[in-house]
Amino acid sequence: MLDEQPTSIERSNIRVIPDFNPRLPMTGEGDPFSAEALADLTESIRQMGILQPILVRPAPGGTYELIAGERRFHAAGYAGLREVPVLVRELSDDEARMAAITENGQRLAIPYAQEALMGLRDIARRTHLPVSEVPALLNRLKNGADDEFGVAEYLRVAFGESVSTWAQRRALVLKLSPAEFSALNDRLIGVATLQLLLKLNDRPERQEFLQRLLDGQLSAEGLATAVQELLKASTGAQSGPKDPPLQQLRRSLPRLGKLSGDQADRANALIAELLQLLD
Repeated sequence: MLDEQPTSIERSNIRVIPDFNPRLPMTGEGDPFSAEALADLTESIRQMGILQPILVRPAPGGTYELIAGERRFHAAGYAGLREVPVLVRELSDDEARMAAITENGQRLAIPYAQEALMGLRDIARRTHLPVSEVPALLNRLKNGADDEFGVAEYLRVAFGESVSTWAQRRALVLKLSPAEFSALNDRLIGVATLQLLLKLNDRPERQEFLQRLLDGQLSAEGLATAVQELLKASTGAQSGPKDPPLQQLRRSLPRLGKLSGDQADRANALIAELLQLLD
């Protein structure tokens, strides 16, 4: 740790690490660091300055990498500040990620869906996997696979939760539509409700049910019933009534000549039995 006392440095000497911020949005959401999104914070900084220093770590060439405080960093730019107050710390990559998570958690509780997405991206970085493959990894770890990257310890320290919780609940955020993600983030619906919606896969009823839930026209209990009935009806339609055995036999006659060995002997015996029955 270099210095725990705040100091001021040129804002242009601070580099934002790509895809590092815990508050990165889900694909399809707006830019959380746009001038419009940060308008209130920008005005506050114009009037009061930056009240809480930005956390950075030293980088080559006398520059710094931003660890926590990216909203303040961008708002300071919109407010026209050339210098910003910072705390400079020597941090490894793992320490930097943990500091970013802790700082965000202490300032304001991160919404469930965004926090889950943040954790999944973190695990992807740790394990050098695509984010889409992290749920499968979590399931393997839940079932006792070797945890060579310390994922379980990371989840316990950073979030106070187990691998099992992440495998069964948190990882579902990767399957959500932007509208479902926002609804979960805004606490308009819960995880259990989304698990019901996800059973519908890409059916159009999934979006319809979500809107009815948000409009108050459908309860969680009503959704459970509706999903169950829809899936049951679909299963029945797919299986359908079977054709009579005689029609099935007629369609299968060309395949009889392809049988060999014991299967051919068995088929011949059954045909002989059938002919005897007809006589």
